[in-house]
Amino acid sequence: MSFVFIGTDNTIYTKTQLSDEPKKIEDGGKYIQILQLQDFTFLTVGTNNLLYLKTDINSPPSPVANSGAFLTISQLKDGSFVGVGTNKTIYTKAKLDSVPIAVPADKGACCFLNIIELQNGSFVALGTGNSMYKKDKIDSKEVQAGQGNFIDYIELDDKTFALIGTGSQLYTKAKLEDMYTEVSDGGGRYKRIIQLQDKTFVCIGTDNQIYTKKTISAVPVKVGAGMFMNLIQLKSKSSGASMVLYILIVIFVIIALLLLFRRQIFNPNMNEFIESILKLVQLA
Repeated sequence: MSFVFIGTDNTIYTKTQLSDEPKKIEDGGKYIQILQLQDFTFLTVGTNNLLYLKTDINSPPSPVANSGAFLTISQLKDGSFVGVGTNKTIYTKAKLDSVPIAVPADKGACCFLNIIELQNGSFVALGTGNSMYKKDKIDSKEVQAGQGNFIDYIELDDKTFALIGTGSQLYTKAKLEDMYTEVSDGGGRYKRIIQLQDKTFVCIGTDNQIYTKKTISAVPVKVGAGMFMNLIQLKSKSSGASMVLYILIVIFVIIALLLLFRRQIFNPNMNEFIESILKLVQLA
């Protein structure tokens, strides 16, 4: 489990564990956002709103051709990109070095602070008035999603939502159009929240300190040192490889069972058949 942060000095920091001392990455860059791409490289938005690519977290930032000027950007499941420009308009990029294309004005282009893709392939955007909006597609007209004014939001693994209000309180919604519910967690005040791979939560408080929460309603626990504006949890290359191996093993077992079943038709020795299945299961 490793983490990357943007400090209040706009510099990148890393931690293996949240309780570790932050390690400053001296790469000469100043940033407002960082994200890990599907190929495990890093895309950053500089304080000048231009895009930079880092082949690894310690490498120097390389300017992205045809960057465009962005407030935020994210990579979609299909590998393309969507972001909000400094003019508060939504832009798409088919590839990182593609020329950014503005969403047509009559298709819900403006005016937003950020936009993310949901698990169902639709989109949710935060308007400049801090209201939430739904978009079935990037270029479909936005529809206001319920009441409330927010500064940050995430979709949880169970497809519900955690949101931080303009008063820095934490709220939840089962669906975007639902009425928000304030989380009673002892009076925590936050700027950012993410859900970790183990389904716990990490927040950045209004004091720029790190807080952990075992559940969304748990009392926040301050952890580690450092002053931060944003953070991400790194994806593990090994976890992806393990999943591929698991899938291959399952496919092998299925094929082997089918072959054994076919043999059993011509050689009906049930004990041998069962023993063969048990051996394959143990191997998997």
